[in-house]
Amino acid sequence: GHTDAVICLSLHPDFITAATGQVGRKALLCVWNTYTMQTLSVIRGFHDYGICSVSFNSDGSLLASVGMDVDHSIAVWDWKTGQKRASATGHVNRIFCIAFNPSDDSLVSAGVGHIKFWTISGRLLRGQQGKFTQGDKKQVFCSLTVSKKGRIFTGSERGEIYRWKNGDVDSVINAHHGPVFALWVCRDGLCSGGKDGMVKVWSLALKPLVEFDMRTQSTGVDNSKVRSVCWLVRTILVGTIDNELFEIDIEAGAPKLLLQGHRSMQVNGLATHPSKRLFVTGGDDHSVRLWDMDSRKQIGMRMLEDAVSSVSVSLDGNHIACGLRNGKLVILKLRTMRPHLERKDRKLAILEVKYSANGKFLAAGGGDCFIDIYDVQSEYEWIGTCAGHKGSILALDWSADSKQIQSDDERGNHLYWDVESSKEILVAAEVRDVEWSSWTTRMGWSVQGIASKFQGPMGINTTCRSSFGDTLATGDDWGMLKLFRFPCITPGAKSKRYGGHSARVGKVRFSFEEKTVLSSGLVDGLVVQWRYLSSGKL
Repeated sequence: GHTDAVICLSLHPDFITAATGQVGRKALLCVWNTYTMQTLSVIRGFHDYGICSVSFNSDGSLLASVGMDVDHSIAVWDWKTGQKRASATGHVNRIFCIAFNPSDDSLVSAGVGHIKFWTISGRLLRGQQGKFTQGDKKQVFCSLTVSKKGRIFTGSERGEIYRWKNGDVDSVINAHHGPVFALWVCRDGLCSGGKDGMVKVWSLALKPLVEFDMRTQSTGVDNSKVRSVCWLVRTILVGTIDNELFEIDIEAGAPKLLLQGHRSMQVNGLATHPSKRLFVTGGDDHSVRLWDMDSRKQIGMRMLEDAVSSVSVSLDGNHIACGLRNGKLVILKLRTMRPHLERKDRKLAILEVKYSANGKFLAAGGGDCFIDIYDVQSEYEWIGTCAGHKGSILALDWSADSKQIQSDDERGNHLYWDVESSKEILVAAEVRDVEWSSWTTRMGWSVQGIASKFQGPMGINTTCRSSFGDTLATGDDWGMLKLFRFPCITPGAKSKRYGGHSARVGKVRFSFEEKTVLSSGLVDGLVVQWRYLSSGKL
């Protein structure tokens, strides 16, 4: 039910219901069942620009939310009816977190230079500033947690953990090097996570018990930062800035990797294996990752020297071609993810790479406005360059006989090329009956109907024809994935629309046997896997 990026979450005391808040004008606050995925309530119209924190009260009947508007407004909701029970202006400075105090259903909020304690009085919230000890500066609080008995803990930007009592500082310890991004309290103690990559467990008296160094576990670009923790009995869940989710058994002490993904918010490269249910992604985090569609897990990764702008898998499935932002072409061995060879013929980013239908050639195009052709069987020897585009090359396709190429650039030009001579084909009749092994360009006679009658292809970032050739998938600037019949020649043709990304879709691709559609995001960092039905639906 969300329409933009989800940035906060709270779990109901029943451990089944969840509340989530998003960014955007007139941001939505959604309450939903985590088992059935059914939306139970949608609250809108109060918060502007986004909702940065949400919290259920002790019995789950009330829900508090904090807005990202100039007043940092706080509201308390009867979420089942959608009615607002109380509200107030939060603070002149930004609020990062809010929580109910289970002991009396009062509220605590914390943020830049303040902590505030709230009581519900009719339809109003009455707040009182927390008192700092003499000589202690007010500082930024990044995290907040409250125990069932009303013990309040906050994590600071300087790495300190504060314990509060009756609105005053009761105790302070130096816990982390840098901000404490995450806190979780339970009857067994307090768990903290910080920018330093450490997860630490404390007694409720703030005595250290055990710690775990997540920097040695992370597979990210550099030492990972812990952004979220959750402690239940003997298990701690840890979320990192690298889009990784770990599970720690406190007694065993060995973190287990549950989930991982691209660290960057831009996943530029996406390609499927020609004969297996595998796919490859490349992102701005310099990583190339190999995934299994059935287990939906990463099975291989290689860090490269620069951002990865494009990827392609060879016809025999042995190689992965990677185009980098610095203009370098890197060939990896798919089985080991180790480099096979590298070459640098361009200065600007290689935005598209694609193997020919017969597997003998590789074409690479990008910001230099050229398409370079390489002989795969001769260790990727350069054999020609197609010159004629006036803008960065965004997509290209090979003909079924590997003798022609069609390509799009950012200025809206759609050109055809003869591979043997590397010359542009100027006579349209010469390519009228050409069968294309794939279709990923946004322009051309067969896809002229994907845009609205008056808009043209603007806003459409990617296309992909299905393996059997009867369906076309597109991704656009508004996070939508659409399915059209192929060929699609009538302007404003009917389509089926599906939402999953919070913003721009970068690439869409079909699996080789046409059971799955994959889409990657240019803003949200997501790779979404869709089940493709024989009826032409996702």
